Amino acid sequence: LIQAGFGDVVGKITALADWDLAVKVKGDYRCDTCVTLVQRALDECFAKAPGLKTRDDDATQALIEALTMTGVAMGLINISRPASGAEHMLSHYWEMDYVARGVNPIHHGLQVGVATPIIAEFFEEMADLLPEGTGELCPPRTEIEALLASAGAPVSPKDVGISKDLFYNSLLKGYTVRPRYSVMEYAKEKGRLDAIAQKITDRVYA
Repeated sequence: LIQAGFGDVVGKITALADWDLAVKVKGDYRCDTCVTLVQRALDECFAKAPGLKTRDDDATQALIEALTMTGVAMGLINISRPASGAEHMLSHYWEMDYVARGVNPIHHGLQVGVATPIIAEFFEEMADLLPEGTGELCPPRTEIEALLASAGAPVSPKDVGISKDLFYNSLLKGYTVRPRYSVMEYAKEKGRLDAIAQKITDRVYA
């Protein structure tokens, strides 16, 4: 559960970048106070992430505070934008597939965690077309993978049993899970979704 909670917190990295993209491309509303609340909580949690491996009290407290503050931010703005972006859409897509097949999904936060570097890779692949400043909000995929590993959390979709076919299909269709603008939909609009989905799938399942 600690790993799942941490994975969900890591997901806020790409959630905030997706929110910025939606503001700049679609004119969505953003509460800067909520962004600040979430970012401060993330910084504190990530600074103590290695301690989660040993259930260090300070690290665990920082994790709980990060989860709580993202919940507060969602309550303040009455939407889940401060905490949920394309990384959650991938997790939901996988979960719906599991349920349709009568299989119990694993912890949601573990899936969100491994989905986050994947969405970060989307931002990298779309860097030349992103609005000014958006790409800078999302660190490189490898940095997020290292952050997950530092806390002992799963890093790759393969680590949590996501099949290659399910993974590939989720990259193509994950943006349809809910009407929330994200970098996946942006890639679709720019004609790059298919190529990016294939490239990432080939890398992950090489």
